[in-house]
Amino acid sequence: MSQKEVATMEPLTIEVRVHGAGIDAEQLTARTRNLQQLILAMDVDDAGDPAPARALRPEDGDALAVTVPSSVLNPLVSVVASWLSRQPEAVDVELDGRRLAGSVTRAQRDEMVAALGSQDRAA
Repeated sequence: MSQKEVATMEPLTIEVRVHGAGIDAEQLTARTRNLQQLILAMDVDDAGDPAPARALRPEDGDALAVTVPSSVLNPLVSVVASWLSRQPEAVDVELDGRRLAGSVTRAQRDEMVAALGSQDRAA
């Protein structure tokens, strides 16, 4: 097995951060938990836990550390985009600092998958 094949089998940890302008901490935590449940239904290794609402600053968003095999990047981005399409306009999501908002196109999903998959995660 080549070094590249071994590297692509390594699980990736992706920070999934939910933001919501004008949404209080409890609503933000509830939305993040809802997204977490959808992610956990996939073939992921872990999806962390959102911060307790009392410890959350809504302007910073709420985050999950999602650990996935690289083969699940495309389905992960699709699940996040689908969830996002059902949220109010004020809600957006960052995947490792790359923001998605509103109705996400196929091209935007493909771009996100490529960016997440090509990152050097040896850190």
